[in-house]
Amino acid sequence: NGTFEWDGHSWRKVLPADPEGDGNPPGREFAGMAFDPVLNLSIMVATGTWGWDGYSWRLFADADPDGDGQPTSGKVAYDPDLDRFIAVDGSFTWEWDRSTWRQLGPSPVTNEYQVCLVYDRASQELLALTSNGMGDTYPTMRRLVAGSWQTFAPDDGVLPRGWSDFGLAFDRTRDRVVLFGGRLGMGGDLNETWEWDGARWTKVVTTNTPVARSSVGLAWDPVTGLLLAAGGGEGLYHNDRYKPDSTWVLDGTAWRQMTLDSMTTAGNPGGELWPNTCYDAAENRTIVYGGTHGESAFAWVGSDETWFSRGSTWRRVSDGSPGGLCFGTLLCNPDTGEVLMQSGRGGADCWTVNTTTWSLTDDTWSEVATDITTPLPGFEDRVVYYPPLSTFV
Repeated sequence: NGTFEWDGHSWRKVLPADPEGDGNPPGREFAGMAFDPVLNLSIMVATGTWGWDGYSWRLFADADPDGDGQPTSGKVAYDPDLDRFIAVDGSFTWEWDRSTWRQLGPSPVTNEYQVCLVYDRASQELLALTSNGMGDTYPTMRRLVAGSWQTFAPDDGVLPRGWSDFGLAFDRTRDRVVLFGGRLGMGGDLNETWEWDGARWTKVVTTNTPVARSSVGLAWDPVTGLLLAAGGGEGLYHNDRYKPDSTWVLDGTAWRQMTLDSMTTAGNPGGELWPNTCYDAAENRTIVYGGTHGESAFAWVGSDETWFSRGSTWRRVSDGSPGGLCFGTLLCNPDTGEVLMQSGRGGADCWTVNTTTWSLTDDTWSEVATDITTPLPGFEDRVVYYPPLSTFV
């Protein structure tokens, strides 16, 4: 249930504020999102209706004059012609006017993962690709007309393969609906790219295509004019392999994998447990070294990564040298600008005592010879800089 933002180069995990006191959305599968150009908010339907303004999540207190409730999850799309949000869950099709949810009619599917929504700006239609289950080889196309879903077929009858979990978005640069990935029944995932021109689907021959995946997020980036594909997974229940750190862009025919400033799953340094941290005042940055990946209890794997952040994104700057330490002490001297890594525990299960001292200069580690006895590393020792004595305690 984390909140992430993409700035065109890297993903950043955001810690939302809560000035309204209504908390944050709960973790939720199949939550639908769409952008509201009027309120300038990202709208999400997940156990309530939420708006994200880049700073905090706001829970909309929706009126319910009809007494028919509101969707708790499902797919959502914004219809600019009606200035309404349309949501589809496993039971109903809904309409939201920013104050009230209203049932338009039955849902075209029985499960929310069996529908993908997109607004086709070229034809000014809200489209749905739906299926009846894993036995389907091709989706069914529907358009929303006067609040009801109408089934239709492409002029030539050709449809993309797959039955669910496509990435689907409108490419404003090329005025096309683009589809990528999806599930092929029990036969695995797909990595095909298709375009819809309002009348026909065309399979696009692309270069450097990502490997097959489903449940992939696809959106058009107005800054770059490219389509952005993020995440997704392989396997029926995505237990074969997750791809949360895989972000790609498409210019129409060529896919390109983004080289992220943040190269780990959560956009953070790799040592999730017991990392060694300090603030480097000379360079105005926070430094993190080492820690453990915490594969399982008492089966830790030490990280040999060095990262820094100046408040927006993490950047990986150096690997190697100290040897993958946790429970150590990273010292940043504000008077001299010196950065030292002192002692720690490494090796199997982060247990072997290491009393070496290392210095970080120009983002490169080098071992420092000392003629003093260094304290043995314990577990979760605490060290602070004491300005009156210009020393560490």
